[in-house]
Amino acid sequence: MAIRLTNNNIDDVFFSIAGNNAGWRTSDGRDDELYLYNGSSIIQLTRNNSNDDTFQGISDRYVLWESDTGRPFNEFFLSDGRIRRTVQLTNNNKQEYFGADDGAIAVGTLPGKWYCWLLWFFK
Repeated sequence: MAIRLTNNNIDDVFFSIAGNNAGWRTSDGRDDELYLYNGSSIIQLTRNNSNDDTFQGISDRYVLWESDTGRPFNEFFLSDGRIRRTVQLTNNNKQEYFGADDGAIAVGTLPGKWYCWLLWFFK
């Protein structure tokens, strides 16, 4: 069975799929925003002025994305996709690198010549 998720004349791009979740990016006329279909409803994940919202990982439970917050580097955000709770994982002026798997998120920061890994686990 196919379910139509969008009905507009704007390109819906950079989609990501895992389990019953499907995420995509589309324009709201001013900038790009991220959306998630969680198997039962469509949730708008971002409401900001950033054209740099980008999905980085999606699983059957979590969505990880990065967003331009006006700082030199983007910041990472996580949503559970169900109760519409979003957590900002990073809040600094560092370049971050990520790894995501179902139930685990790892974000590494390069503060100097050594990596300092920050690790979050979600169950």
